[in-house]
Amino acid sequence: MKRSTMWAGLFCGLAAAAMQTAEAADAVNAQYRPQLFKQFGDHVNTPDGLAQDRHGNIFMAAPNFVDASYPGAIMKMDKKTGKWSVFVTGLIHPETGRGAPMGMEFAEDGHLYYCDNQYFNDKNYKSRVMRVVIDKAGEPQRIEPVVENIKLANALRVRGNAIYFTETFFDLEGKNLGGVYRVPISAFKERPVRLLPKAQWQQDPYCIGVTETTPLPHRKDTAATDGMCFDKEGNIYTGNFGDGHFYVMRLQRDGSYAKPETLIYDPKIFPSCDGVCYYAKKNWVIITDSERNAVRYWDIKAGTLGLLWENVDTDGADGLLDQPCEPMVWGDKLIVVNFDMKFPGLLNTVNDNVHTVSVIDLGTGGCPFLNLFRKEAMRNFLDFKGKTALVTGAAGAIGKGVALGLAQRGARVVVTDLKQDTVDAVVAELTSAGYDVAGLAADVTDESRVKAVVELAATRFDKTIDILVN
Repeated sequence: MKRSTMWAGLFCGLAAAAMQTAEAADAVNAQYRPQLFKQFGDHVNTPDGLAQDRHGNIFMAAPNFVDASYPGAIMKMDKKTGKWSVFVTGLIHPETGRGAPMGMEFAEDGHLYYCDNQYFNDKNYKSRVMRVVIDKAGEPQRIEPVVENIKLANALRVRGNAIYFTETFFDLEGKNLGGVYRVPISAFKERPVRLLPKAQWQQDPYCIGVTETTPLPHRKDTAATDGMCFDKEGNIYTGNFGDGHFYVMRLQRDGSYAKPETLIYDPKIFPSCDGVCYYAKKNWVIITDSERNAVRYWDIKAGTLGLLWENVDTDGADGLLDQPCEPMVWGDKLIVVNFDMKFPGLLNTVNDNVHTVSVIDLGTGGCPFLNLFRKEAMRNFLDFKGKTALVTGAAGAIGKGVALGLAQRGARVVVTDLKQDTVDAVVAELTSAGYDVAGLAADVTDESRVKAVVELAATRFDKTIDILVN
């Protein structure tokens, strides 16, 4: 078979392979390979939000949606001993009978604020923002609601004299909206603040920004505003869970915020924005991409998207990512929580019994080579829209990564390997992610089988092979 290889395609594919699979990434970017930080029993079956107090102790929310026989809780890891314990169980909602802590953060007064996400129990405005009142010894005294009438309270930050949180679903007909809210702490001094119904969001003084999701064909997820954080200038960064649309809300001179401004919207590369956090040392916003089992970052100064790590579907027992949902910088480490609660179209396919938190060493640096392929200037060069690519050996880690990388950049891909069942598995995985892929088993030394593969490309895509990666 003639090797009319398109070298740009091969280069792109190999780079994509490094970015898309754990095995390939291990060879070129091992500095950022996640390690196992903690594995929990079933009492923490759906871990989520992270926070740290002034002493560096880690707090982690566990709404426990997967197995509701366990109560929602907030766990604490003592920095000195590394031991975990239950800090508090979530305050039970009087109507749902559940407490579901998610995003959370400490305020300057030492109290802990968290989002109580009741949306999976009752979608009718049962979610709340809660405050855990903590004494000078660091012990919780009581839990009290401070903001009510929320659909899905998700991420939470505290800045100055106000709390900020995201509302992921407005549930308005014909509009897939979510929003960012700001509530001064003084507003709930006497009683909880009650938000206006979502149909009146434009009149709600606490709603400071709204985003809208365009559901992706392979997921059809309408979830909007999800993770949120501030940079050193006070600007807000947030993104949509349903389509990966990533925004900045710039702080104005009068203390208000401008409307959400798009930083990147490219679902083929970045299809889901879950939790985000700010990494001051490099002026990055670190992002968990739940669909792709990935941790990305937005370089604020450069205005580019980079990749720290991405791996295939796994149970996370070895520390690899298993539907990552929340990142937090802890010294020179990045703590990443794995939500592991499957939704349609995500790489994660099983709610397994391995409940983990991963850790990535940020102090070792990374491989600059990988992130060349995330630069804005490289995008047009690596655009293969309308091209048909043939990738052999596609059942292997490198081959599958090459196929995925080409598909992400617009190519229609034909994959082949020795066994039809393994080819079918690759085709199913990439097709479910929304890519145009076909496959057929073939030994490349067998001329008749090679001809059959070429004929498949011509029949399926009405085109001959433009790119060969063999």
